[in-house]
Parts: sequence; structure tokens; C-alpha cells
Amino acid sequence: MFFKNKTLEAIGQAIFKRWFVEFEFPNEQGKPYKSSGGEMVESKLGEIPKDWKVDQLGIYVDNISGCSYTSNDLQESQTALVTLKSIDRKGKFKQDGFKEYVGKYKESQVVRDGDIVVAHTDLTQNVEVLGSPALVSDLGKYKKMIASLDLSIVRPKKLLNLTYIYYLLKTNMFHSHAVGYSNGTTVIHLSKKAIPEFIFTVPEKNIIIKFEKIIGQTIQLFRNNEKMINTLQKTRDLLLPKLMSGKIRVSIEVRT
Repeated sequence: MFFKNKTLEAIGQAIFKRWFVEFEFPNEQGKPYKSSGGEMVESKLGEIPKDWKVDQLGIYVDNISGCSYTSNDLQESQTALVTLKSIDRKGKFKQDGFKEYVGKYKESQVVRDGDIVVAHTDLTQNVEVLGSPALVSDLGKYKKMIASLDLSIVRPKKLLNLTYIYYLLKTNMFHSHAVGYSNGTTVIHLSKKAIPEFIFTVPEKNIIIKFEKIIGQTIQLFRNNEKMINTLQKTRDLLLPKLMSGKIRVSIEVRT
């Protein structure tokens, strides 16, 4: 069955909110933790489940700034920059945001398929893109992809996984935090401290693993859909001009 990516995103965000914001993750009996009487304790973010804690995100992830470049670096190449245009207003990764690149970069700035990139610049009036995460999809067009200075790459270094981090960065709580760490008027910039200094509730490891088992499959389906759509669009763009010019003919069987 083919699910729309909008539906898949909504499912992931709804489950993340239910488990990690409302604390209604399944307990040992499979019942919602908080409403089933799960023990809660006080923290600087309010009540949280017992054995959870509050910490800064920088302890659990690497936040790698993208590389700066000049117009002279933008030349025909099999290496491409992943740019701000690679993230749309809804946090979707766009294939038309690449810029072919011949300049210098660090190996840590190389973007891999499935990496999370976060927008550090915003040109929208309502600061819709700032701090938005997107999952990079490599369709094999380029040999290497490099994060530009308008983005950072966020990778787990302990406990957390990409699925959890992605949905954490999509919460209203993180977006509000990002706006508070921004500066500028026409062009809004996100401070490099925004992601490392974000305070969040750190779940128990087994809950994070359960979430990954459920939603990790949803993300993979989401990414497979993106690749399928891109392939179909390329096929359409290749065949349509030939059909219009008559170079390809389609026989139509008429039944009487």
C-alpha cells in the first residue's frame, strides 16, 4: 500500500508527541505510562517519568557546521553542496537545492544518505524554516554531498538515534527555542549554540529503542517514497518531449 509522505510524517509526529511530550509511552503492561499511574518526578522542565532526566542536546549529538564558499567554487562537478534551498517550508528535503561545487571542505562536512541537516538561515517572514530538520536523500546523482554554511549536520554520538533526533527537532518546543537563539532582520541566522544548548527530557534507552523499531520503518517508507517519486519524475521528463514530438508512439487498442 502506498502512503502519502504527509500522512507518514503526521503519524511519526503524533507518536513522538504521545510518548515523549505527553509521556504516554507503553509501560511494561502495554498501557499508557502517565495515565496508568506511572511515577512522575519534578524537573526543571516540569514533571517527567521516573528514571528519565533533563539534559542538553549537545551531550548526545555532534552538531557540524557546513562549509563556507564563494561564487568561484560553484562550478560543474560531481560534488555538490546541500544548501538552504534543499529544505522547504515544511522541512521536506528538495532535490533541486544542490549546487555543484569544486571548493574545499572537511570530511566531517560530507553529508551521507539519511543524515539530518538543520537550517541555520531563514529568509521567510514568519521564520518558518529556521531550525527545521530534513532527512537527506542521496539519489546517486553526485559522488559527494557537502553541507553548506547555511546548514549543520546533526549526528547521534550516544544513546539517541536518528529517528528520535529527527522528530525531537521537529517539535514546537525546539522551534521556539531556535527562534530565541536567532538574530538578524531580513536574513535570520541561528546561533551555533542553539542545538547544543537545547534542554530536553532524556528517555530511558529501552523506550528510544521501541520508538526506533516502530517509527524507523515509517521513515524508511517515507524515504523510499521520495526516491520513487523522483524516479517517476525523471522518467516523465525524459519521455514527455519524445511523446510530444512523435519520436515515441503509443499504440491504442480499440475494442468493438
